[in-house]
Amino acid sequence: MLGFNITNNGVILDSEAQLRRARELSKKTAYSRLGELNTDPATPNGQEITAEAALINNMNQTLLWALNQLSPNTASGQGLDFICSILGIVRRPATATQLLVRCNGAPGTIIRGRLDSNPSKIQDATSQIFTATSNTTITPQGYANVTFSADNGAVESMGNFTISTIQAGWESIDISEPVITGMPAESDSALRNRYLSVFNQVGSGTTSNISAYINNNVPDVIYAVGDENSTGTNKTPFKYTIAPNTFVISVLGGKDADIAKVIYDRKSLANMQGNTAIPVIDPINNRTYMIMFLRPAAVPLSVQVNITESLTLPSDINNQINQICQNVFNTQFERIYTRYFSSKFQSALSSLQGINQVSVQLSIDGGDTWQDSVQYDLDQYANFGSIQININEE
Repeated sequence: MLGFNITNNGVILDSEAQLRRARELSKKTAYSRLGELNTDPATPNGQEITAEAALINNMNQTLLWALNQLSPNTASGQGLDFICSILGIVRRPATATQLLVRCNGAPGTIIRGRLDSNPSKIQDATSQIFTATSNTTITPQGYANVTFSADNGAVESMGNFTISTIQAGWESIDISEPVITGMPAESDSALRNRYLSVFNQVGSGTTSNISAYINNNVPDVIYAVGDENSTGTNKTPFKYTIAPNTFVISVLGGKDADIAKVIYDRKSLANMQGNTAIPVIDPINNRTYMIMFLRPAAVPLSVQVNITESLTLPSDINNQINQICQNVFNTQFERIYTRYFSSKFQSALSSLQGINQVSVQLSIDGGDTWQDSVQYDLDQYANFGSIQININEE
């Protein structure tokens, strides 16, 4: 009657239509001695049955939601936040787009951080403002490497940066590192993945343990992943080659010193590989060890969308496609060493009104090659690239 059944396979709910039919049958049975009860939806009896079915369905949906909040596999929103907090995991807020800038000028000049009353700023070609994240003093060599972050959060920067703040002693900037595009607030699926990965960080000798620990504990890290080669010959999973008896950790975001400390604490000094070498001082013997890891290069994910024109095609179809594709991209937690499938984009786009047919292909080589799936390597991280929309005649 209530249509709420708890089974070994989970909760099974009757639909609102099934609930109405059950209520209808119950009413007709109860009044059968008085003749056939008219339960047409337009009658008072029919309206009462419909209202009762809707009330029961709303209660069932509420109970189902409450039960789902008890499991990390089905919890969402604040329920998932609470479950994760038991293990000390907090949902990551939105991260701003950032870049490393070499600030040139007179030694002793302070590049002022955002907590200063008059912080140092730069801007890109579209007038997006980036502010220094902390106070940094220009060295006697005449420069300082400073991290700047976008005031408007996860923006797509167009580059061509110039100094925005007039400041004595700060003469010019050089930018050689790629811009790291920020991310929106952590989604439920990404937070759930981190909850499951926390159990991998308990050990102390594997790359999966190290990358999981970095993901969950090092501030400002967007994503970390690792691989190792325990054989005596080169290992090339895709294009990036790992030397014999060597491990490599690839990290996007976070501070070099924090990452190096985690690797030193949780991995024996075996052969390491990467493009970044950071010294770590052992607090016991005061010796310095060089820790290596990868800083991946940005590789844009380009999306090609082919749709069939129709009379009901929305006038803002391009904006809708752009927004949906960006939403699909942002739901994927991984950014390095991962595969993207066109089917995920195509499935999301198929719900658009006014489209008869839609197909999607992806590219990570600037559009020279379009494929149903693309694979990112250990030394690459994905950021959202261009969307090419082709509208074909019916």
